[in-house]
Amino acid sequence: MQSPFKSDPRGLVQQFRKNYVNLFNLWTKGNRPAPKGLQLHRLAERPIRESEIPAGLKQLLADYRAAHPDEEISLVKHMRIVNGTPELVVEDESDLPADQEFLSFSQTLTLNTVESSQVITELFIGRRA
Repeated sequence: MQSPFKSDPRGLVQQFRKNYVNLFNLWTKGNRPAPKGLQLHRLAERPIRESEIPAGLKQLLADYRAAHPDEEISLVKHMRIVNGTPELVVEDESDLPADQEFLSFSQTLTLNTVESSQVITELFIGRRA
């Protein structure tokens, strides 16, 4: 059975780029304060380690690497959002990688009851070379 999902990878990358806001620049150079409790780090001071990647995303990345064994991937941006509020942002002044170098992978976990709700999203941006 064929999947009804039809993707436009180039369009998805361009849409991501269109909606992207460099939060490091917004909060350090703009007049918008960072959310209370946010951990904001430059990539140079806090490199993104693959050991920090959640298990499901590690497998997704491993599958990608198996299909593209000649590519090098370097992680350049990471954001964790908890209940709609950024909790951890690792990036610097740099823009997103060029379309041909761009790689993103993310996951969202949710827990809902009649008393509470929790939504956690992890987003990683990589550069392919």
